[in-house]
Amino acid sequence: MLEWHCEQYGQSSTHAAFDGGYAFRDNLACAKELGVKHAVFSKKRGLKTEDMTPSPWIFTRLRRFRAGVKAGISWLKRCFGLAR
Repeated sequence: MLEWHCEQYGQSSTHAAFDGGYAFRDNLACAKELGVKHAVFSKKRGLKTEDMTPSPWIFTRLRRFRAGVKAGISWLKRCFGLAR
């Protein structure tokens, strides 16, 4: 998805929040190579916060942002019966 974003917009995002299922060192390294400065996973799975982002404040904000997006999707599914 990061590569697609780079192709479409000509540059990478500086901040990104990912699902915990993708929390691997290889994925973090790939995101950093593509230019993502702050790549945060919802679960750490052996990764240190300092490896993902140097700022604990940004780490918390990105995790909360992702949780808010997931909450909105859940609300749409429950209230309007939206599914894939």
